[in-house]
Amino acid sequence: MKEFGHFSFGDLSISMHYRPEVIDKMRLNEMLRKYRHLTYVNNLLFPATFIIDFSTRKYIAMSSNVQDIIGYPVNHFFDEESDFLLRIIEKVDLSIYSEKVAPYNESFLKKIPKEDQDKYTFSHNYRVNANGNKQVMLYQQYTVEVSPITGLPSYGLGLISDISHIKKDTSIIHQIVKFSYEGNTLEKEIVFSTEYNPEYNILSKREIEILRLLAEGFNSREISEKLFISESTVTIHRKSMLDKSNSKNVAQLIAYAGRNNLI
Repeated sequence: MKEFGHFSFGDLSISMHYRPEVIDKMRLNEMLRKYRHLTYVNNLLFPATFIIDFSTRKYIAMSSNVQDIIGYPVNHFFDEESDFLLRIIEKVDLSIYSEKVAPYNESFLKKIPKEDQDKYTFSHNYRVNANGNKQVMLYQQYTVEVSPITGLPSYGLGLISDISHIKKDTSIIHQIVKFSYEGNTLEKEIVFSTEYNPEYNILSKREIEILRLLAEGFNSREISEKLFISESTVTIHRKSMLDKSNSKNVAQLIAYAGRNNLI
């Protein structure tokens, strides 16, 4: 069962579906007011708003405009729980999130006093296979609410935006930002920032090595001599890279490498 209501979230006016058995309208309003700083850097991107229950890994609130972003109606997030989003995320991006982004965020939170954890916002971007065979680059930022009983994060409230029009490469930017109010002024401090390249998860270390030599103008025979491998092995790696990057020739492969900061 879910209910529907209209809410204000910072400068945003949103329509949200929510699970009344978990969170009522008054509590939802309270959370949206408390974490209004999330809209500080996202108010021009028309984001979808969500709240997830960390204990059950279920979405308990989601704004209707998520359908405008990924093409799937909001009920997918309630009927199929949080697993739905995991199923449509590009696999290599999900791997980076699972192996690098999420573990770092968890370890970071453990070092922060519980009373200060909700001052931090975590963000990263990733690709999803949206409805209609369309790939979309999403930017997600969220903050956590800590349970006063367990001292552990209980809810995550966040925003999801389509940034496909402003981010053309596939790199994943992972940031942690601390927000605080000095009087009526909202202060922002980036406390952690790094970048991951999904293509490094696609191409092997040897393939990256060969790719760089190809970009420098070496042919397969010269590369085999430099790396002390057979020319046929170089040929196999070249074909593999062409297939993985959907390139028709070496020129396209090198252009692909340049776009994704591989060389």
